[in-house]
Amino acid sequence: MMIRQFKYLQIVFLCILAAACATRYVEGDINKSSAVDSVGDVVVFESRQSIVKNPPKCLGVLPFSAVKKEFEPTAPFRKAVHAHLATTGVSMVPLQKIDQQNITTKPEPQDLSRIGNALGCETFVSAEVTEKKTNFYGVYSEVKIGAILKVINVRTGETLWKGRHTAVARDGGLPLNPLSILGGAITATANLRDEQVVRTTNDLARRLVCGAPITVPATFPWAWRVTHSPPPGGPTAW
Repeated sequence: MMIRQFKYLQIVFLCILAAACATRYVEGDINKSSAVDSVGDVVVFESRQSIVKNPPKCLGVLPFSAVKKEFEPTAPFRKAVHAHLATTGVSMVPLQKIDQQNITTKPEPQDLSRIGNALGCETFVSAEVTEKKTNFYGVYSEVKIGAILKVINVRTGETLWKGRHTAVARDGGLPLNPLSILGGAITATANLRDEQVVRTTNDLARRLVCGAPITVPATFPWAWRVTHSPPPGGPTAW
């Protein structure tokens, strides 16, 4: 009876992991959590029609902030977002040029306007890390990193697109015998290594960038074709 219960729990565990493999993009209020957010990898986003009709010709990635001090440093996440944006074909402002402007992680509107004029680019990306933690349960572990990313027109101050996502890397499993306890503990521990944190950070950046309509209209929305989850009719204006 006990073995049957363990097998059942293991099947449920594997089903949860399988559901988490697909990234889904859901349009809605990014400040509100819902039941759908906890099923698989979900990016909740809001988009203005203006960015769909007129995708940015250039982009700059501002320094990122964090909700809590312990969620820093945010530089690895910023570099990952810049790297994924660079693959879209949009002209990118080098990070070094932006840093030379002595911009803070939470700039005022006039500072953003100044940077836009100085760098000849009116569309910038900002982000705030909202979650960053590792959990270890002996035979199971997870790395969790979350953020809110925004695409802003610094000339008008308008937020063109914003998305929220939490990337999670899990490893280990339910033990069925003493040997599986040892194996689960080893894989769970390996999941907490620095390279797994880097991988989770990269997943977070990639999924958020994939949700933003920043390519030319002829190929929009390229992100949803990649994830095989096209929302009917594309994004809706606020």
